[in-house]
Amino acid sequence: MKKFLLVILCVSILLVAGTASATLIGLPPGLPDVFSDSTGTYSYKFGPQVFSASAKALNITFDGVTEIPITGGSYSVAIQVNNAGNFVGPSSDLVISGSFTYNSTLYSGELIRGVVTNFGYQDVAGPLALFDFTFDFKSGALSPFYAGAGNKGYDIESSENSSFAGSWGVDHSGTQVKHDTTPAPEPATMLLLGSGLLGIGVYARKRFIKK
Repeated sequence: MKKFLLVILCVSILLVAGTASATLIGLPPGLPDVFSDSTGTYSYKFGPQVFSASAKALNITFDGVTEIPITGGSYSVAIQVNNAGNFVGPSSDLVISGSFTYNSTLYSGELIRGVVTNFGYQDVAGPLALFDFTFDFKSGALSPFYAGAGNKGYDIESSENSSFAGSWGVDHSGTQVKHDTTPAPEPATMLLLGSGLLGIGVYARKRFIKK
């Protein structure tokens, strides 16, 4: 929970102080929070202008503290991003599948299916690259939890071994990819929004790089 609160605090400070970067959407995390492990990959193909990613859905938390393992978890998404780095539209839905039990209730099959609505990115010094996007929740076993956020969702992805150098005019790809997928903040939390470079950096290194 301390890590969760640290991220919100960092993003809040940045909103007030301002930042030079505006390429990440930079929303604070919500709950429940689905994590994907570091075995994921992503690729961007310059020709068809498609950014795609896949991973193993690893666990989920409903309180920011207790992590519940997801059995048979999978994650996939594809997004159209043009050669200037601008979001064009979804290429295929975000889909997270698997099974787990929470409060004596079994959640199984498609947990989240959503259509991407916006995309952001940040080229970080070295092989670390960050990408994030928002999505409209369409269906899935976690629908009761997304309904409280107006069926809106948010995802942030880190790649610890990326060839991205800030240009969308060439193919690039990455491994050691992790994802964090949550409902989007409700309107009452909009004060916490901002580009969040520092907050996202702390988030990526302390939350994503674990394990």
